[in-house]
Amino acid sequence: MRFERFSGSHLSMGIQHGKAFRDLLQQRSHTIDSWSPETQDRVDSLVRRFGSSLSGFAPELIEEMQGIAQGAGMSYQDVARLNFSEEIGVPIGCSQVGLVNRDGDVMMGKAEDAGFSRTYVVTELHPDQGFAQIHVGAINWVVSSGGGINEAGLCIGQSSLRVFDEADGVPRLTMLRLALERCATVSEASELIETATGGIRGMNFLMVDAKGEMMVIERSPSRCAIRQPANGAIWATNHPVDPQMRAVEHIITGAEPDFERDLAYEANSRQRFGRLDHLTRDEVDGPGVKESLQKVMTSHGPGGACQHGIMETTWTVMMAPRSRELWLSDGPPCRNPFELYSFSGRQR
Repeated sequence: MRFERFSGSHLSMGIQHGKAFRDLLQQRSHTIDSWSPETQDRVDSLVRRFGSSLSGFAPELIEEMQGIAQGAGMSYQDVARLNFSEEIGVPIGCSQVGLVNRDGDVMMGKAEDAGFSRTYVVTELHPDQGFAQIHVGAINWVVSSGGGINEAGLCIGQSSLRVFDEADGVPRLTMLRLALERCATVSEASELIETATGGIRGMNFLMVDAKGEMMVIERSPSRCAIRQPANGAIWATNHPVDPQMRAVEHIITGAEPDFERDLAYEANSRQRFGRLDHLTRDEVDGPGVKESLQKVMTSHGPGGACQHGIMETTWTVMMAPRSRELWLSDGPPCRNPFELYSFSGRQR
Protein backbone atom coordinates (compact mmCIF):
# COMPACT_ATOMS: atom_id res chain seq x y z
CA MET A 1 0.00 0.00 0.00
CA ARG A 2 1.48 3.36 -0.99
CA PHE A 3 2.43 5.77 1.81
CA GLU A 4 2.91 9.54 1.65
CA ARG A 5 3.41 12.32 4.22
CA PHE A 6 2.03 15.85 3.76
CA SER A 7 2.43 18.97 5.91
CA GLY A 8 1.65 22.69 5.97
CA SER A 9 -1.54 24.60 5.23
CA HIS A 10 -4.50 22.67 3.90
CA LEU A 11 -3.95 24.15 0.46
CA SER A 12 -0.29 23.14 0.57
CA MET A 13 -1.11 19.63 1.81
CA GLY A 14 -3.62 19.35 -1.00
CA ILE A 15 -1.06 20.31 -3.66
CA GLN A 16 1.42 17.79 -2.21
CA HIS A 17 -1.33 15.15 -2.14
CA GLY A 18 -2.34 15.80 -5.74
CA LYS A 19 1.25 15.59 -6.99
CA ALA A 20 2.09 12.46 -4.98
CA PHE A 21 -0.99 10.51 -6.09
CA ARG A 22 -1.46 12.15 -9.49
CA ASP A 23 -1.40 8.86 -11.39
CA LEU A 24 -3.89 7.11 -9.11
CA LEU A 25 -6.23 10.10 -8.90
CA GLN A 26 -6.31 10.62 -12.65
CA GLN A 27 -6.86 6.90 -13.17
CA ARG A 28 -9.76 6.98 -10.72
CA SER A 29 -11.22 10.12 -12.31
CA HIS A 30 -11.53 8.29 -15.63
CA THR A 31 -14.25 6.13 -14.06
CA ILE A 32 -16.46 9.23 -13.89
CA ASP A 33 -16.85 9.05 -17.67
CA SER A 34 -18.40 5.59 -17.34
CA TRP A 35 -21.06 6.71 -14.86
CA SER A 36 -24.62 6.74 -16.12
CA PRO A 37 -26.21 10.18 -16.61
CA GLU A 38 -28.40 9.47 -13.57
CA THR A 39 -25.35 8.68 -11.41
CA GLN A 40 -23.50 11.79 -12.61
CA ASP A 41 -26.51 13.97 -11.85
CA ARG A 42 -26.87 12.45 -8.39
CA VAL A 43 -23.18 12.83 -7.53
CA ASP A 44 -23.15 16.43 -8.79
CA SER A 45 -26.14 17.10 -6.55
CA LEU A 46 -24.20 15.67 -3.61
CA VAL A 47 -21.17 17.83 -4.47
CA ARG A 48 -23.35 20.94 -4.31
CA ARG A 49 -25.23 19.82 -1.22
CA PHE A 50 -22.35 18.61 0.92
CA GLY A 51 -19.84 21.08 -0.52
CA SER A 52 -22.09 23.83 0.80
CA SER A 53 -22.15 22.21 4.25
CA LEU A 54 -18.38 21.78 4.21
CA SER A 55 -17.85 25.41 3.16
CA GLY A 56 -19.54 26.53 6.35
CA PHE A 57 -18.29 23.87 8.74
CA ALA A 58 -14.77 23.09 7.46
CA PRO A 59 -13.73 25.50 4.67
CA GLU A 60 -10.14 24.29 5.06
CA LEU A 61 -11.14 20.99 3.44
CA ILE A 62 -12.53 22.87 0.43
CA GLU A 63 -9.09 24.53 0.16
CA GLU A 64 -7.44 21.13 0.45
CA MET A 65 -9.54 19.72 -2.40
CA GLN A 66 -8.66 22.79 -4.48
CA GLY A 67 -5.00 22.05 -3.80
CA ILE A 68 -5.42 18.39 -4.74
CA ALA A 69 -7.01 19.47 -8.03
CA GLN A 70 -4.08 21.80 -8.70
CA GLY A 71 -1.44 19.20 -7.84
CA ALA A 72 -3.10 16.37 -9.77
CA GLY A 73 -3.93 18.44 -12.84
CA MET A 74 -7.66 17.82 -12.42
CA SER A 75 -10.74 19.97 -12.07
CA TYR A 76 -12.02 20.77 -8.60
CA GLN A 77 -15.38 19.33 -9.64
CA ASP A 78 -13.86 15.92 -10.38
CA VAL A 79 -11.91 15.88 -7.11
CA ALA A 80 -15.09 16.68 -5.16
CA ARG A 81 -17.00 14.07 -7.16
CA LEU A 82 -14.48 11.42 -6.10
CA ASN A 83 -14.79 12.37 -2.44
CA PHE A 84 -18.59 12.55 -2.22
CA SER A 85 -19.44 9.68 -4.60
CA GLU A 86 -18.77 7.28 -1.72
CA GLU A 87 -22.26 8.12 -0.44
CA ILE A 88 -23.73 6.15 -3.36
CA GLY A 89 -23.68 2.36 -3.59
CA VAL A 90 -21.93 1.68 -0.29
CA PRO A 91 -21.03 -2.00 0.23
CA ILE A 92 -21.83 -3.57 3.57
CA GLY A 93 -18.78 -4.75 5.46
CA CYS A 94 -16.18 -4.03 8.18
CA SER A 95 -15.75 -5.15 11.79
CA GLN A 96 -14.40 -3.08 14.69
CA VAL A 97 -13.24 -3.93 18.20
CA GLY A 98 -11.97 -2.01 21.22
CA LEU A 99 -10.26 -3.83 24.11
CA VAL A 100 -8.97 -2.88 27.56
CA ASN A 101 -7.02 -5.70 29.19
CA ARG A 102 -6.50 -6.50 32.87
CA ASP A 103 -3.50 -4.14 33.05
CA GLY A 104 -5.60 -1.25 31.77
CA ASP A 105 -3.92 -1.05 28.37
CA VAL A 106 -6.22 -0.19 25.46
CA MET A 107 -6.23 -0.81 21.70
CA MET A 108 -8.69 -0.94 18.85
CA GLY A 109 -8.88 -2.92 15.62
CA LYS A 110 -10.73 -2.32 12.38
CA ALA A 111 -11.14 -4.67 9.41
CA GLU A 112 -12.10 -3.22 6.00
CA ASP A 113 -14.21 -5.66 4.00
CA ALA A 114 -15.64 -5.83 0.48
CA GLY A 115 -13.41 -3.13 -0.96
CA PHE A 116 -12.56 -5.04 -4.11
CA SER A 117 -12.87 -2.13 -6.54
CA ARG A 118 -10.87 0.35 -4.48
CA THR A 119 -7.20 1.33 -4.36
CA TYR A 120 -6.14 2.09 -0.79
CA VAL A 121 -3.33 4.36 0.43
CA VAL A 122 -1.83 5.47 3.75
CA THR A 123 -1.37 9.17 4.43
CA GLU A 124 0.29 10.98 7.32
CA LEU A 125 -0.94 14.56 7.65
CA HIS A 126 0.69 17.38 9.63
CA PRO A 127 -1.58 20.42 9.24
CA ASP A 128 -0.44 23.83 10.44
CA GLN A 129 -3.61 23.92 12.55
CA GLY A 130 -4.96 20.70 14.05
CA PHE A 131 -3.60 17.35 15.14
CA ALA A 132 -1.28 15.26 13.00
CA GLN A 133 -3.01 12.10 11.74
CA ILE A 134 -2.24 8.78 10.09
CA HIS A 135 -5.08 7.53 7.87
CA VAL A 136 -5.87 4.48 5.78
CA GLY A 137 -8.40 5.07 3.03
CA ALA A 138 -9.34 4.70 -0.61
CA ILE A 139 -7.60 6.96 -3.13
CA ASN A 140 -10.91 8.69 -3.92
CA TRP A 141 -11.50 9.60 -0.26
CA VAL A 142 -9.41 12.72 -0.80
CA VAL A 143 -10.49 14.56 2.37
CA SER A 144 -12.04 11.55 4.08
CA SER A 145 -10.79 8.54 6.01
CA GLY A 146 -11.46 4.85 6.48
CA GLY A 147 -9.84 4.88 9.91
CA GLY A 148 -6.82 6.26 11.69
CA ILE A 149 -5.05 7.69 14.72
CA ASN A 150 -3.92 11.19 15.68
CA GLU A 151 -1.00 12.50 17.68
CA ALA A 152 -3.20 12.98 20.77
CA GLY A 153 -3.91 9.23 20.76
CA LEU A 154 -7.49 9.33 19.48
CA CYS A 155 -8.30 6.33 17.25
CA ILE A 156 -11.43 6.07 15.10
CA GLY A 157 -12.75 3.42 12.71
CA GLN A 158 -16.00 2.87 10.84
CA SER A 159 -18.40 0.27 9.51
CA SER A 160 -21.32 1.05 7.23
CA LEU A 161 -25.04 0.95 8.08
CA ARG A 162 -28.08 0.59 5.84
CA VAL A 163 -30.46 3.42 6.71
CA PHE A 164 -33.15 5.26 4.78
CA ASP A 165 -32.95 8.82 6.16
CA GLU A 166 -30.98 11.74 4.69
CA ALA A 167 -29.80 15.12 6.01
CA ASP A 168 -27.56 18.01 5.13
CA GLY A 169 -24.23 18.19 6.92
CA VAL A 170 -20.81 16.62 6.55
CA PRO A 171 -20.81 13.03 5.14
CA ARG A 172 -19.57 10.31 7.47
CA LEU A 173 -16.09 9.54 6.08
CA THR A 174 -15.23 13.24 5.82
CA MET A 175 -16.45 13.69 9.40
CA LEU A 176 -14.10 10.90 10.51
CA ARG A 177 -11.18 12.85 9.03
CA LEU A 178 -12.34 16.06 10.76
CA ALA A 179 -12.70 14.31 14.13
CA LEU A 180 -9.10 13.11 13.99
CA GLU A 181 -7.90 16.58 13.02
CA ARG A 182 -9.89 18.51 15.63
CA CYS A 183 -10.38 16.20 18.62
CA ALA A 184 -8.08 14.77 21.31
CA THR A 185 -10.52 12.50 23.14
CA VAL A 186 -13.50 10.25 22.58
CA SER A 187 -15.73 12.79 24.33
CA GLU A 188 -14.65 15.59 22.00
CA ALA A 189 -15.06 13.41 18.91
CA SER A 190 -18.49 12.26 20.08
CA GLU A 191 -19.67 15.84 20.44
CA LEU A 192 -18.40 16.72 16.95
CA ILE A 193 -19.91 13.67 15.24
CA GLU A 194 -23.25 14.18 16.97
CA THR A 195 -23.35 17.81 15.86
CA ALA A 196 -22.85 17.95 12.11
CA THR A 197 -22.80 14.54 10.46
CA GLY A 198 -25.09 14.34 7.44
CA GLY A 199 -25.21 12.55 4.11
CA ILE A 200 -27.35 9.72 2.78
CA ARG A 201 -25.64 6.77 4.47
CA GLY A 202 -25.24 5.53 8.02
CA MET A 203 -22.15 4.57 9.98
CA ASN A 204 -20.98 2.92 13.17
CA PHE A 205 -18.00 4.89 14.49
CA LEU A 206 -15.86 3.05 17.06
CA MET A 207 -13.43 5.23 19.03
CA VAL A 208 -10.82 4.81 21.74
CA ASP A 209 -8.44 7.33 23.30
CA ALA A 210 -5.28 7.47 25.38
CA LYS A 211 -7.25 7.72 28.63
CA GLY A 212 -8.86 4.35 27.92
CA GLU A 213 -12.30 5.71 27.04
CA MET A 214 -14.14 3.69 24.36
CA MET A 215 -17.43 4.29 22.57
CA VAL A 216 -19.50 3.35 19.53
CA ILE A 217 -21.59 6.05 17.89
CA GLU A 218 -24.39 4.59 15.78
CA ARG A 219 -25.05 7.42 13.33
CA SER A 220 -27.52 7.95 10.53
CA PRO A 221 -27.73 11.31 8.77
CA SER A 222 -30.48 12.47 11.13
CA ARG A 223 -30.15 10.27 14.22
CA CYS A 224 -27.48 9.31 16.70
CA ALA A 225 -27.12 6.81 19.54
CA ILE A 226 -24.18 5.96 21.78
CA ARG A 227 -23.08 2.55 23.02
CA GLN A 228 -20.66 2.14 25.92
CA PRO A 229 -18.25 -0.79 26.45
CA ALA A 230 -19.19 -3.84 28.50
CA ASN A 231 -16.57 -5.59 30.64
CA GLY A 232 -13.60 -3.96 28.95
CA ALA A 233 -14.69 -4.49 25.34
CA ILE A 234 -16.79 -2.90 22.62
CA TRP A 235 -17.45 -3.92 19.02
CA ALA A 236 -19.48 -3.01 15.96
CA THR A 237 -20.36 -4.53 12.60
CA ASN A 238 -22.98 -3.36 10.05
CA HIS A 239 -26.29 -3.03 11.84
CA PRO A 240 -27.53 -0.77 14.63
CA VAL A 241 -28.25 -2.07 18.12
CA ASP A 242 -29.96 0.93 19.73
CA PRO A 243 -33.78 0.86 19.31
CA GLN A 244 -33.83 4.50 18.18
CA MET A 245 -31.43 3.69 15.36
CA ARG A 246 -33.22 0.51 14.39
CA ALA A 247 -36.20 2.70 13.55
CA VAL A 248 -34.30 4.11 10.54
CA GLU A 249 -32.55 0.87 9.55
CA HIS A 250 -33.25 -0.27 6.01
CA ILE A 251 -35.25 -3.47 6.37
CA ILE A 252 -34.86 -6.05 3.61
CA THR A 253 -38.33 -6.72 2.23
CA GLY A 254 -37.68 -9.10 -0.64
CA ALA A 255 -38.32 -6.47 -3.31
CA GLU A 256 -34.61 -5.61 -3.66
CA PRO A 257 -32.98 -6.48 -7.02
CA ASP A 258 -30.17 -8.25 -5.11
CA PHE A 259 -32.36 -9.70 -2.39
CA GLU A 260 -30.40 -12.89 -1.73
CA ARG A 261 -27.07 -11.05 -1.61
CA ASP A 262 -28.46 -8.35 0.70
CA LEU A 263 -29.95 -10.98 2.98
CA ALA A 264 -26.60 -12.78 3.15
CA TYR A 265 -24.78 -9.56 4.05
CA GLU A 266 -27.34 -8.83 6.75
CA ALA A 267 -26.93 -12.30 8.26
CA ASN A 268 -23.16 -11.97 8.04
CA SER A 269 -23.21 -8.73 10.04
CA ARG A 270 -25.20 -10.27 12.87
CA GLN A 271 -23.05 -13.39 12.82
CA ARG A 272 -19.89 -11.29 13.15
CA PHE A 273 -21.44 -9.23 15.94
CA GLY A 274 -22.27 -12.35 17.98
CA ARG A 275 -18.85 -13.90 17.37
CA LEU A 276 -17.06 -10.70 18.40
CA ASP A 277 -19.06 -10.72 21.64
CA HIS A 278 -17.67 -14.16 22.50
CA LEU A 279 -14.15 -13.46 21.24
CA THR A 280 -13.73 -10.24 23.21
CA ARG A 281 -15.00 -11.85 26.40
CA ASP A 282 -12.36 -14.54 26.00
CA GLU A 283 -9.56 -12.02 25.37
CA VAL A 284 -10.11 -9.13 27.81
CA ASP A 285 -8.22 -11.03 30.51
CA GLY A 286 -5.32 -11.92 28.20
CA PRO A 287 -1.75 -11.06 29.18
CA GLY A 288 -1.13 -8.56 26.36
CA VAL A 289 -3.70 -6.35 24.68
CA LYS A 290 -1.93 -6.38 21.29
CA GLU A 291 -1.74 -10.17 21.24
CA SER A 292 -5.38 -10.44 22.34
CA LEU A 293 -6.55 -7.99 19.71
CA GLN A 294 -4.59 -9.75 16.98
CA LYS A 295 -6.30 -13.03 17.89
CA VAL A 296 -9.68 -11.35 17.45
CA MET A 297 -8.80 -9.60 14.18
CA THR A 298 -7.39 -12.77 12.60
CA SER A 299 -10.28 -14.99 13.73
CA HIS A 300 -11.86 -17.25 11.09
CA GLY A 301 -14.91 -19.39 10.66
CA PRO A 302 -18.53 -18.22 10.98
CA GLY A 303 -18.49 -14.62 12.17
CA GLY A 304 -14.71 -14.28 12.13
CA ALA A 305 -13.22 -10.80 11.74
CA CYS A 306 -10.96 -12.05 8.90
CA GLN A 307 -13.48 -12.63 6.14
CA HIS A 308 -13.20 -15.11 3.25
CA GLY A 309 -16.57 -15.70 1.64
CA ILE A 310 -19.31 -13.34 0.49
CA MET A 311 -16.82 -10.60 1.38
CA GLU A 312 -13.04 -10.49 1.67
CA THR A 313 -11.05 -8.53 4.22
CA THR A 314 -8.98 -6.05 2.20
CA TRP A 315 -6.99 -4.55 5.09
CA THR A 316 -6.89 -4.53 8.88
CA VAL A 317 -5.46 -2.01 11.33
CA MET A 318 -4.63 -2.29 15.01
CA MET A 319 -4.11 1.03 16.79
CA ALA A 320 -2.52 1.80 20.16
CA PRO A 321 -3.64 5.22 21.48
CA ARG A 322 -1.01 5.52 24.22
CA SER A 323 2.02 4.76 22.07
CA ARG A 324 0.44 6.52 19.03
CA GLU A 325 1.15 3.52 16.79
CA LEU A 326 -0.81 1.93 13.96
CA TRP A 327 -0.19 -1.56 12.56
CA LEU A 328 -1.55 -2.26 9.08
CA SER A 329 -2.06 -5.61 7.36
CA ASP A 330 -2.51 -5.01 3.63
CA GLY A 331 -4.90 -7.82 2.72
CA PRO A 332 -6.40 -10.57 4.91
CA PRO A 333 -4.37 -10.49 8.17
CA CYS A 334 -4.20 -14.28 8.34
CA ARG A 335 -1.63 -14.25 5.51
CA ASN A 336 -0.28 -10.68 5.43
CA PRO A 337 2.05 -9.32 8.13
CA PHE A 338 1.28 -6.20 10.14
CA GLU A 339 3.49 -3.23 9.29
CA LEU A 340 4.07 -0.49 11.87
CA TYR A 341 3.36 3.19 11.21
CA SER A 342 4.12 5.84 13.82
CA PHE A 343 4.53 9.60 13.92
CA SER A 344 8.29 9.12 14.26
CA GLY A 345 8.34 7.40 10.86
CA ARG A 346 7.24 4.31 8.99
CA GLN A 347 8.88 1.11 10.22
CA ARG A 348 9.04 -2.29 8.60
